[in-house]
Amino acid sequence: MKRKRLGEVLQERGKISQSDLSQLIQEQQGKVMRLGELILKRGLIERGDLAMALEEVTRVRYVNRRPTLPRPPPAERERQASGRYGRTAKPECD
Repeated sequence: MKRKRLGEVLQERGKISQSDLSQLIQEQQGKVMRLGELILKRGLIERGDLAMALEEVTRVRYVNRRPTLPRPPPAERERQASGRYGRTAKPECD
């Protein structure tokens, strides 16, 4: 079975057109830039769409490495919601 290429997968999913793909490939020639990077740079698709297409092409699961802040414990969230912390807005600078 032939392995699909990134542009092919994005086309099948309706994320980019054949015309877009042809232009991207021409633009990519002579540059050291991956097709996915170029597509994101041009704003044609969202990062999540690229990740899903890359998962299909590489058969490797995408993991978002962006740091996330831990959720406060339930008691802390309850105090925040009830406003028991007093002032929650940023202090004003004069």
